[in-house]
Amino acid sequence: MKNRNIFLAVCVFAVTVVFIATGCWKDDSPYPNEKAAFTSFVVRGAVSTRISPNELKVYVELADSVDIENVLLTNLAFNYDNTTISPVLKEGAYLNMSSDLSFTLKTYKEYVWTVVTTQTIDRYFNIDKQYGAASFDASNHIATIQVANGQALNSITVKSAKLGNYGSTITPDPKTVTNFSSPVTFAVSFKGKTQTWTVKVSQSSEEIFTGSVNAYAKHADVEGDFTVGDGTPSFQYKKKSDSDWTTLPSSDVKVSAGHMSATISGLEPNTEYQYIAICGSQAGATKTFTTEAATQLENSSFDTWYKEGTTWYPNIDLTAAHYIWDSGNKGENSLGEKNPTCPEETIVVKGKAAKLQSLSIVSVFAAGNLFTGHYVSTSGLSAKLSFGIPFTSRPQGLHGYYNYLPGKVDKTDTPYESYKGTTDTCQIYALLTDWTEPFIANSATKTFIDYYNDPNIIARCQILDGSNTGGYKEFNMTFNYLSTTRIPKYILIVATSSHRGDYFTGSTQSILYVDEFELVYK
Repeated sequence: MKNRNIFLAVCVFAVTVVFIATGCWKDDSPYPNEKAAFTSFVVRGAVSTRISPNELKVYVELADSVDIENVLLTNLAFNYDNTTISPVLKEGAYLNMSSDLSFTLKTYKEYVWTVVTTQTIDRYFNIDKQYGAASFDASNHIATIQVANGQALNSITVKSAKLGNYGSTITPDPKTVTNFSSPVTFAVSFKGKTQTWTVKVSQSSEEIFTGSVNAYAKHADVEGDFTVGDGTPSFQYKKKSDSDWTTLPSSDVKVSAGHMSATISGLEPNTEYQYIAICGSQAGATKTFTTEAATQLENSSFDTWYKEGTTWYPNIDLTAAHYIWDSGNKGENSLGEKNPTCPEETIVVKGKAAKLQSLSIVSVFAAGNLFTGHYVSTSGLSAKLSFGIPFTSRPQGLHGYYNYLPGKVDKTDTPYESYKGTTDTCQIYALLTDWTEPFIANSATKTFIDYYNDPNIIARCQILDGSNTGGYKEFNMTFNYLSTTRIPKYILIVATSSHRGDYFTGSTQSILYVDEFELVYK
């Protein structure tokens, strides 16, 4: 289920209704300005679907168990009732989604949309005394595996194997095959289709194998394999520019059936290092990695503010290099000088802070909010926000301070009428994602972030608090990483004084102060 509670630029959407009611917004065009768009594109077996009106694209990720050449379309909808689609497409159709699909949507104008499909097949081929993970050439259907130098190729024990989709069969059964002195072919069958895969096994020239590394800003996870019996397995590392090596204590190394792993801590960001797997007098090949940058977001202290007309922005200016933070202020200021988010100079940790105040503007509830990204536009009964800014580091958490004065909920709307009279709640959260572009939240197409199910979310953390903090409260949020191998492309940080504000529900007395945000690297 989508969690629309995290869509926090509430005041923008509230104000769009006010624009129409007060006649503050005028459209002289004889036709609607919104592009003809999909509002629903559902196929059976989709892990996720994201509709991007800004790109005119639908992104679909299919489960491992789906035949990508024969996918059932179960639901289809558009933003205008008179929309036509070419080529004709109807619910119940079966689609070959092995390549991009193109459709032309037409209402008053024509727009060419592209359906982009991805599917990740989880493949593995695990054998005894294996060095590292198998490598797979999916285009040529070849799996390549290395084993220890002393392992006879005619006496291989296969522990587990999967070369195709979930539910596929392999013939012959890999566990019955022991002789890999020459390449072995297997028939991989799935839903009436068969591929021929070739598995190649070779001996490694190394008795100890320096494996993969996953390097963060200040630490790196390293792996290795070994067959030598003398000595204690460990790792050595150094800056590439240094001459002396550091050996990890054996207590820091995890060893299991010839495999070893460890975390190297205390590294410097954006620095090139070398590492080696060792065991006694034996050493594997020397490998190199570079740590990530320990990137901080400009003006996370909220000391610098810029005013354009009557609108406050928590940035030094609005040039591309410095436009980091935004809020719904631009929408409110279409009605006059209304800034739910503004600089605070008295109630601070140090310097200045950001004051987020929930308000009633022409009887419509608007929550104070702050986010990394840009306010995009207001059009008719809809508004757009660009959530997230480019970011490629992997911090461990977010540190900062907040001061919350919650009021009693005095503004409600469906489905939260029962919350009237209860205490309001603030929210602070952060996401690391590998979106291909900033997330465009759009009320017209009902496009909102799916906090719990969006497959492009790599890590997340949040605070929900309905208490009066009695002054500033320090917080240390730890990112929950859903993947430790994917690298972020965007970061989204959001704070709001009323976390149900997107449902026009909250207290006009609630105030949230935030100050001194900092990304934490360990």
